[in-house]
Amino acid sequence: MERCGLTVALAAEDIERWSAVKDAAYEVEPVMECLLAPLHSGDHATLVQSSQTPDRDW
Repeated sequence: MERCGLTVALAAEDIERWSAVKDAAYEVEPVMECLLAPLHSGDHATLVQSSQTPDRDW
């Protein structure tokens, strides 16, 4: 599936913050990519972190 492709570099403080989430599900990447379809309208979106605790995604 094609994606938007826009990328953003996270600040060191953000990487530290999201890496410290209790029961973190992912290793936080320093550069994130928009997960939406190419040429989408509106804001860009990606999944920075999730927790293995139900209903906790950022």
